[in-house]
Amino acid sequence: MDKMLQKMLRTMTVTAACLIAVPALAGAQPPDLLPPAPPTPFGVYGGFAIGGVHTAPVSGLGLQSGLSVRLGPVFVQANGLDLAMEQGAGSGFDYVDEGGTTYCEDADGEIVDDMICDGKTPDIIRYAASVEARVFVPHTSMIVGVGDRFDHGSQTVFGTVGYVFAPDDTRSLYILSISAGEHFVSASIGVAVPLFTR
Repeated sequence: MDKMLQKMLRTMTVTAACLIAVPALAGAQPPDLLPPAPPTPFGVYGGFAIGGVHTAPVSGLGLQSGLSVRLGPVFVQANGLDLAMEQGAGSGFDYVDEGGTTYCEDADGEIVDDMICDGKTPDIIRYAASVEARVFVPHTSMIVGVGDRFDHGSQTVFGTVGYVFAPDDTRSLYILSISAGEHFVSASIGVAVPLFTR
């Protein structure tokens, strides 16, 4: 995993842990910055999430999109699209052949050292699907649970912890999540837009 992703995941982990743990330990209400999710007996949501992900051999941007169902304290999510993307080295640099002379140039047409094109690696996009089952910790907006990720014939079981909040001017739920399993770790922020609630 590259150093930038490690730093991003570490920062999001510390931030989420503070947001979740400090109010709970102090017996206080969650901070006004992240108003707690309102109780909902039943709801169906559509949503997406974005963040950082590492799942061999990819370390980069993660995107998820799917449907969620909330039944009291239980929150079940199915992501039909769970992407892991990594930009290849030397992206934007290509060899050009003009009049029998070959040289390496960048996206602006400037000639650069051939070593840049020689060391070029392809972009990687891994398509997967995933499911998660989480439950709200009593009297908090913290959720914990487990999930399963299906990627190119392989299966990864992971644990997940998150914090759900809902700004006062919207019925949507915003979710900070951290997930980890064998050869898999991700940190993301997502939004769940209500399609039906009661």
